[in-house]
Amino acid sequence: MNWSDVGDALFGGVSQYGAILELVQNSVYAGAVLGLVGGLIGVFVMQRDMAFAVHGISELSFAGAAVALLVGADVVSGSIVGSLIAAALIGVLGARARDRNSIIGVLMPFGLGVGILCLSLYNGRSATRFSLLTGQIVSVQSGQLGWLVVI
Repeated sequence: MNWSDVGDALFGGVSQYGAILELVQNSVYAGAVLGLVGGLIGVFVMQRDMAFAVHGISELSFAGAAVALLVGADVVSGSIVGSLIAAALIGVLGARARDRNSIIGVLMPFGLGVGILCLSLYNGRSATRFSLLTGQIVSVQSGQLGWLVVI
């Protein structure tokens, strides 16, 4: 078995590889942007001991996206609003590190509960609900890729 046999088995031939790559081009770009940004920001998150805060913000980001899905608004905008609300609450209520961790410990289950409640009330496609929980990097569109780069 050689590499051309592997290419034939996986992609229907090496000549089809370019067509397949076009389908996931935005996904590859999104993964590269997220990898670069995550690597750069991760150093500062760990240096400031804010890993728990990042996790708490992501929980309320999910809640914001779920609320937006339920009311029929843009899911990305809902996620951003949820993240900003979480960051504001953590910043205002948790001035010291110990207070911050206590606030995050309360916000995380609240955000997860609100998100799951909104998903259970959503009557749309179940695939949409599932993709909100797990994410779909393959479905990144050009406009969303632009917002990802800007944000």
